[in-house]
Amino acid sequence: MAGGEGTRLRPLTLTRPKPMLPLGPAPVIEHLIKHLARCGFREVILTLGYLSDQVISYLGDGSKLGVKLHYSVEPEDLLLGTAGSVKLLSHLLYERFLVIQGDTYTEIDLSEAVKAHIEGGADATIVVKSAPNPWQFGTVEYDERGFITGFKEKPRPEECRLNKVSTGIYVLEPEVFDFITQHPCDFAKDVFPKMLASRKKMLAYECEGYWVDVGSREGYIEAQKHILKKHIEEGGDQIWMLGEAYIGRGARLEAPLLIGSGVRVEDGATIGPYASILSGSKIAANAIISSSAIFEEVTVGSDSKISTSIVAEKAVIDEEVTVEESIIGQAALLKKGVQVRAGCRIWPNVTVEEGVEVKGTVLSPHEKPFYFFTDYGRYTGLLAFSIPSFLEVVRVVEAKSLEFHLYRRDFERWIRDVIKAPLLAEEVATLRKRMLKGDEIRQALIKVVEDWLRYVTEEKAAPP
Repeated sequence: MAGGEGTRLRPLTLTRPKPMLPLGPAPVIEHLIKHLARCGFREVILTLGYLSDQVISYLGDGSKLGVKLHYSVEPEDLLLGTAGSVKLLSHLLYERFLVIQGDTYTEIDLSEAVKAHIEGGADATIVVKSAPNPWQFGTVEYDERGFITGFKEKPRPEECRLNKVSTGIYVLEPEVFDFITQHPCDFAKDVFPKMLASRKKMLAYECEGYWVDVGSREGYIEAQKHILKKHIEEGGDQIWMLGEAYIGRGARLEAPLLIGSGVRVEDGATIGPYASILSGSKIAANAIISSSAIFEEVTVGSDSKISTSIVAEKAVIDEEVTVEESIIGQAALLKKGVQVRAGCRIWPNVTVEEGVEVKGTVLSPHEKPFYFFTDYGRYTGLLAFSIPSFLEVVRVVEAKSLEFHLYRRDFERWIRDVIKAPLLAEEVATLRKRMLKGDEIRQALIKVVEDWLRYVTEEKAAPP
């Protein structure tokens, strides 16, 4: 199940779906599918919705990951719930199957969960683990034989008699579809209580092995730490290099640490432990980065300190900036001396002025801007929030970005649905039909938009 909007990781998920967020050297979903393959699964169906094209473009048919992939893309305006989205596939799921969340990183031996399910003669098996904070999850109660007796969805701390929580991993028989009778319909809230009330055999499989929900900043950072530590334990280098990078002689690298291709770390900078610096990022002298994920093409200025945070692609962190336990959005600019306190989120392309202390969330003033990409998941750092700003970006953005969006119909949809300018949307659609390329698109778009702006301006200026 990989169709959610990833609201807990906003603003990172404004330009990438949660399963495609980088976790060490690969997206979250790649780690998960590779693990399923290691556990013996050979056929995987992904239920997608939000930004589904990025997932499909990256994974393809699954052959490079050792599985056969199928996709089910849900309509954006249809609320199905976790169980409802799976029932859409009931014509394919005519034998026992496993359900797993797409924002999970796990090393649990799932073949053992299937084995326990079969041996227990269960109709449904829920994989459970101990958790120090069970009230943040759905808790599962079961008897000494492992059969489930009750559920509590995110109970109050004083209500937690056990610390066993559902991992969101289920082994199910096709009969489960008989209990999915409404929309939206959720496994934990709707289906499993109905099954229990109908005296179906429901097993709790208490597992060994690592598991974390990466759908929050805390879970994401925890998973990154685990991946870096595991790399060393399995014989990998203390400093995990993904390609050529420049490391200044006076730079201090503290393992475990991942450094991507084209990264530049200047003299005096301290990177790590548990940091991931992805391709093309530049870390200036005397900057300090620890327990953090720095995405692609980020700039970190001298004497800045970043800890337990995630910094999205193309963000610029100026000199003497402090970022603590926060998320910095794509192409955001934090000017000299900014202090970002724990728990903050800064939206894409937002500028925080010099010396400001940030507490809380700094939102973009525009609800649905147009983000310009050059390919799936490759954000240019440029956005538009109105037709005049759209025209400004069209003049300067790479030509391949214009090709990418024109032939996916992204421009006309945004202009029609967000800007509410159907006449201009139709004009843009005619450009797509002309099969223009590169700078031909740029010049034609500029003319169409300028003509439209002139038309609406004159129309508004005309006397009644």
